[in-house]
Amino acid sequence: MGIAFVGVFILLAEPTATARPLHLAVIVMAVVTWGLGSTIVKMIGPLNIFALNACMALFASVQLLLVSMLLETGQLTALQAASMAAWAGLLHMVLMAPVIGHGLWYYLIGKYDVTKVVLFTLLVPVASVLAGVFMMGEVLTFKQVAGGLVTLIGVTIIQLRWQHPLKPTIFPAEPTA
Repeated sequence: MGIAFVGVFILLAEPTATARPLHLAVIVMAVVTWGLGSTIVKMIGPLNIFALNACMALFASVQLLLVSMLLETGQLTALQAASMAAWAGLLHMVLMAPVIGHGLWYYLIGKYDVTKVVLFTLLVPVASVLAGVFMMGEVLTFKQVAGGLVTLIGVTIIQLRWQHPLKPTIFPAEPTA
């Protein structure tokens, strides 16, 4: 865990990471709620993944529409001026992430022990950073790469140790006289 936290501290030293503390707080809340949601889905047992995702999408879309109406202006103008990249991002958020990504995740945690599946979550930040760089033209700094790698190495070590705990050494019994 210490290695993973060192990586997080390296990431927090990146000026863009701490420029808006509210963004960091939202990410932390998202991680916590995602973990709780995955635990609840595991406890529920077998369920229809597509029905679950459809219900979540329905509730989320209404909430997001209300928040957008309260906090933003010019939504119709923004829709008319949206680029193909924006529409592709929307398609990804509406179809690819919930149906394929979350569908596969919920299927895997329903079928297997969470400790065996959680390593796949390490692919999410890697894919997200690469998508930001290649699709959105974001700049990748050395601190981001170093911090991300150190964090992923720490989390990987934790997960591998969890899956293969050390077995206690069994000493032969002392002979009795």
